[in-house]
Amino acid sequence: MLIPMAISVFNLIIVRTSFISLPDSLEESAQLDGAGHITILVKIVLPLCKATLAVIALFYAVQK
Repeated sequence: MLIPMAISVFNLIIVRTSFISLPDSLEESAQLDGAGHITILVKIVLPLCKATLAVIALFYAVQK
């Protein structure tokens, strides 16, 4: 019962939209260079979505 309530739907939609808005060519070029899924996530996707993740952290910090 606690796992579904761990993240709000609004915040999940914001993060999902941020991830989807990244061009596919970035991930594709990293795969051609030999990067795995975790490497793509850590070295490409997360740095580009840093602002979105900061906003989500701020939302949780101000939330009651």
